[in-house]
Amino acid sequence: MKLTGVLVSVSIILFSACGGGGGGSSSGSSGVITSPGVFSSASIFNADVLTVTLAESSDDIYVGGEFTAYNGTSSSRVIRLNSDGSIDAGFAVGTGFNNIVRSIAVATDGSGDIYVGGDFSAYNGTNSSRIIRLNSDGSIDAGFNVGTGFDGRVRSIVVATDGSGDIYAGGEFDVYNATNSSRVIRLNSDGSIDAGFDVGTGFDNSITSIAIATDGSGDIYTGGSFTSYRGNARNRIARVNRDGSNDAGFDVGAGFDSVVTSIAVATDGSGDIFAGGFFTSYRGNARNRIARINSDSSNDAGFNVGTGFDRAVNSIVVATDGSGAIFVAGFFTSYRGDVRNQIVRIHSDGANDANFNVGTGFNGAARSIAVARDGSGDLFSGGSFTSYNGTDVGYLGRLDSVGQLR
Repeated sequence: MKLTGVLVSVSIILFSACGGGGGGSSSGSSGVITSPGVFSSASIFNADVLTVTLAESSDDIYVGGEFTAYNGTSSSRVIRLNSDGSIDAGFAVGTGFNNIVRSIAVATDGSGDIYVGGDFSAYNGTNSSRIIRLNSDGSIDAGFNVGTGFDGRVRSIVVATDGSGDIYAGGEFDVYNATNSSRVIRLNSDGSIDAGFDVGTGFDNSITSIAIATDGSGDIYTGGSFTSYRGNARNRIARVNRDGSNDAGFDVGAGFDSVVTSIAVATDGSGDIFAGGFFTSYRGNARNRIARINSDSSNDAGFNVGTGFDRAVNSIVVATDGSGAIFVAGFFTSYRGDVRNQIVRIHSDGANDANFNVGTGFNGAARSIAVARDGSGDLFSGGSFTSYNGTDVGYLGRLDSVGQLR
């Protein structure tokens, strides 16, 4: 099975120190539908949402996490919702997953299939250790054979953009299908290991985020809690060549002083990347939980974060309006001294976008963002929250371009 095209979905992976089940209790309250046919704030899960991913060619969304039900309907850890928040009954998960889903990536071959990664060992009664490919109807794609799968959780999956149909997976594993591959791997479209991507001794600790370089090289950026890759010092961030070797030209120096949880590649052609997490410095420069890194690995001083965030960042997504702005979600309650509870929009120069007015924001951590592709500027956000700006929501909300709840 071949995949073509460019990955158009975003899934955000939560580092374990963020407390995967934190802040969660069922809302039990009805929300308000702000306009007919638009996403309903009455959408209520019974536990945390950890990843939100757009379907391949619509504003339907795949949602994964810790939940076992949505609006009273059983759906264990994964579901597909129509753009108005109703359940897509054509995606039937049966008994679903037996443990947490952390990452969903959409195949770009027009099949409507998805790759799912997490802590699980079974889906709908069939063994599948930490990774699986599901058909567009929710059934298992038997052509993607993972064998014994991974020996540890998968936190990030991204689809290669070279038309090969391969995927990259990162996490806390050391072994895939009886073969050593520490924390990162490239799999062929049939689930076999891509031997052309040789990670050697791999990473010494967890990967939480993978992003593919946009320069056509096939290289990837990885972020996490690691301090080395293949014996090379790489504090929490690295660029890995297409063959699995360390990219020595991307020399991060002292790197980050704590965990990187999210990486997003700038869309302005610069080759720069945004990184977010728990850190307070990059290469000795004060950078509280967010930084922009130039293509040569230097700190981008033109992206002025000031005092930055007061608590950790979970997710970064680049806006699709060509402005260069980014959306950021996390545990924080302020950015650059401005009150911003769990979600914010930041201009390309690092300034807070005051026009994106979240009010009191979310009452719990925001963990994942996906930007609608319909030109509205809307975004979906999932997390541990049960309200947004005083309105009840159940772990998932859709916000418009100025931060108002749909």
